[in-house]
Amino acid sequence: MKTSGKPIELNGWSHKLPFIGIVKTYEPIEATTKKNTISRQSGEWYLSLGFEFHPNTKPKKTDVIGVDLGVKTLATLSNGKVFSSIKPYHKAQKKLAKLQRQLSRKVKHSNNWYKAVIRLARQHGRVANIRKDALNKLTTYLAKNHGTVVIEDLTYSRRCPYGTTRDSSVWETLTAV
Repeated sequence: MKTSGKPIELNGWSHKLPFIGIVKTYEPIEATTKKNTISRQSGEWYLSLGFEFHPNTKPKKTDVIGVDLGVKTLATLSNGKVFSSIKPYHKAQKKLAKLQRQLSRKVKHSNNWYKAVIRLARQHGRVANIRKDALNKLTTYLAKNHGTVVIEDLTYSRRCPYGTTRDSSVWETLTAV
């Protein structure tokens, strides 16, 4: 979306964007945008706004916490707090497997095959969003409440049972964050 080099003022809950019209947000925003991106993923439209703001600085925490990533639980902290595995994620993955089987039984490039591809893409988006949400909640908790976070060095292949790599992508994403 080109704004002819002019910044867009964001005031309150609804904002007027050029070529689009009025867009409502979940939170009130008081800022001037630097970059705007409109994207489409899995049939859903997203508006990404890059804006500058100056947050209130809080004193930094100084305590250290260790994180143990597990197979049965998502993470266990050194203070004993346990983050359980993502139940909706496992349910969504089962539905994903079902949709993949249905797609494989369709005649390629038929109308029903295209519909199945769209359903499968939406389910992939749901699975990715569930995983991102759980990891975002965990990392936000760690960042807000602890000054230094130490994560164990992992060997993914020894941790998961044979043939399952479902948690390795979650572990890799968490360690990258």
